Amino acid sequence: MALVEQYSVAHFNSTPGLPAALQKHQKAGGNDWIHDAFGPLFREHGVERILGLGLMHHHLLLVEAWKSQTGARPSVWALNASEARLIPLEFAMDDDDSTVEYPNWASDEVVRFLNALSSLVLR
Repeated sequence: MALVEQYSVAHFNSTPGLPAALQKHQKAGGNDWIHDAFGPLFREHGVERILGLGLMHHHLLLVEAWKSQTGARPSVWALNASEARLIPLEFAMDDDDSTVEYPNWASDEVVRFLNALSSLVLR
């Protein structure tokens, strides 16, 4: 079963600012990684239409999480590759669940993908 961690303001705030994130991405050859490694992995596991990659960054630091009683679902995740765990970072409002397809994080297919993605990230 894929493990999903609780939301944490501290984790969100630990993401780099946009300029630092972009510099790190460029220094690591991020576009080559996306084209040569991540893209094929997403296609191999058939998740390219429901999951994607993004440049993890923040524009401002949060003081505390906004509380919502209904409709908020995680839409942006970070990957804790050493434990193959997902960490929610940002949320979308989806009161009726009719417009967004969410993966079943406990499905064997998604678990296999997250394990393969974690292995790739840890190389």
